[in-house]
Amino acid sequence: MLEALIIAGVTGAVSAIVTIATIKTDMAWVKRVLSQQHNRISKLEGKIL
Repeated sequence: MLEALIIAGVTGAVSAIVTIATIKTDMAWVKRVLSQQHNRISKLEGKIL
């Protein structure tokens, strides 16, 4: 019984760590894409104006 609880705890901790790492990576990707889009929009606005 104790082994099952230890395994469940370790599995939960690893899952939480991987989830946090994935969210951080996704946030960095979203920031990069938004920055690229901002640059593209600025260039287009410059051509129009």
